[in-house]
Amino acid sequence: MGSAPLAISTGSGTLNARSGTPANDELSRLRSDFALAQQQQSSLTAQVKTLTSSNDTLKSQLATATTRLEATEKERLRLERRCKDLTDEARIKDRQFQNVQDEMLAQEMELNMVLQREQECKKENQMLVDRWLALKGKEVEEMNRASQWE
Repeated sequence: MGSAPLAISTGSGTLNARSGTPANDELSRLRSDFALAQQQQSSLTAQVKTLTSSNDTLKSQLATATTRLEATEKERLRLERRCKDLTDEARIKDRQFQNVQDEMLAQEMELNMVLQREQECKKENQMLVDRWLALKGKEVEEMNRASQWE
């Protein structure tokens, strides 16, 4: 901006920029508007940079969160499978435990029956031995009477 007066041509004549004429007022207003526009542009550029940076940060956070979410989802699925496997395993072990208990009960009943049969056989055997001894005792007595040993 030089020191020479600026002349602006209007429809009715030329106006000097340094005087208080309408051309000077228009030029001052344009300069003021230009300075305001530059300030607004600078402010908006700073906002754009801030928002771009914020956007990049949010994108990065979103990518990180997405990765963590995917990892968490995989872990959840793995744990669900493991839980199902453990539940199935517990169910199988419970069935096996019931089978073992049933088998033990059956064997215990069989053992009781065998022990009962053993007692019956011992009683029967003792009764037969007693009867045999009684019979042999009678035979001995009869032989003694017959031979006159008494």
